[in-house]
Amino acid sequence: MNRPGFARMLLLAAWSAFFAWLLVSGEVYRYIGPKTRWVVVFGAVMLGFAAIAQARSLRRTSGNARISPTELLTLAAFVAPMAIIVLIPRPSLGSEAAARKSTGLVGAASSFVPVPQGNGKVSFSEIQYASESADYAAAVGIVDGYEVKLTGFVTHPDGDGEGTFTLTRFATFCCAADAVPYSVTVDPGGKDYPDDTWLTVSGSLVSEGGEFVLQAARINETEEPDNPYI
Repeated sequence: MNRPGFARMLLLAAWSAFFAWLLVSGEVYRYIGPKTRWVVVFGAVMLGFAAIAQARSLRRTSGNARISPTELLTLAAFVAPMAIIVLIPRPSLGSEAAARKSTGLVGAASSFVPVPQGNGKVSFSEIQYASESADYAAAVGIVDGYEVKLTGFVTHPDGDGEGTFTLTRFATFCCAADAVPYSVTVDPGGKDYPDDTWLTVSGSLVSEGGEFVLQAARINETEEPDNPYI
């Protein structure tokens, strides 16, 4: 048996299966953002084809080659990242991470998003930007009484007003390492929730103290979505 070739085939198949598992299980979003998900899809497909090609080539070769120490070390180097991801606890993007990371900042005027259509589909970033810029709020149509429905996790940053909490969601550009938290202050009407509780909050935005606060009309506890990012 051509042991080096067989080992390479197993390695390619293992990486293809690992990428497929990340996609099927939803764990892919623990490491990369939705915009770069295609990289994992591409990797799963191409590595699968490469494993098949390697298997076909083994059928055309003969011999009893053994794996040299150098080849064994190389194979181990390719297995190590997979083992690290599986064995080390997945990164947590919750209230503690939100407290450590800087919040999103207002972008340039050219980055204005389309005017919302009044169906509650306004994002965390739009509300936060609208709180920081009256011009931005006017551009996207966010005003007092604007009704929204948001899903995020609870945080209690320093300086939160009494009786309020913030609903937070991370946005990513590439991977979890560059995740940026966006938060909206929620007035729950006297009820509070522990940090990292996922909620769906419906209500209307009211400008208070220089920011838009979500006056909650309905709050439901929910499970963390498969894709926790916005």
